[in-house]
Amino acid sequence: MVTYILFVVSPRITLLYGQTNYVSIDAGNNLTLSAIIEEYNSPLTSIMWSHNDVPVYNGDDRIITGLNSSMSAMPPVMATLQRMSLIPLDAGRYTITAANDVGSITMTFNVTVYSKLFTTQFRGMIAFILHFFQSPL
Repeated sequence: MVTYILFVVSPRITLLYGQTNYVSIDAGNNLTLSAIIEEYNSPLTSIMWSHNDVPVYNGDDRIITGLNSSMSAMPPVMATLQRMSLIPLDAGRYTITAANDVGSITMTFNVTVYSKLFTTQFRGMIAFILHFFQSPL
C-alpha cells in the first residue's frame, strides 16, 4: 500500500529581481508595482491591491493586471498595479494580498511621492553639495 501526503499551504509572494519594497518617485510620473504569486496545491481564490488599507480597483488612473476572473491561472502569476501621473496624495502603503482556500499572505510597498517643488530644490541642494565637496580647498 502506498500512502501519499499532500501538503496544502497558503500562497507565496515574492518581488521581481532587483525590485524593492521602498519606492521613491517624482510627482507626475507613473508608478508600477509588481509581485510574483505562487500557489501550492491549492488554486488562488483572490488577489487584491490596496492603498493605505483602501481597496484599489481598475480605473482611469489605475491599471491592475495579472488577475483572472476565474483565478485559474497556473503559477506563478505576476500581479501588477500601475498608477498614472502620481500626486503626493498617492504616497503611502500599497499592499497586495493573495489568498487560497488555506490562507492568505500580504506584501507591502512603501511609496514616497516627491512634489515637483521639493524635487527641484532637493536636486539643486545635492548638486551644490557635490560641487562643494569636489572643489579644491
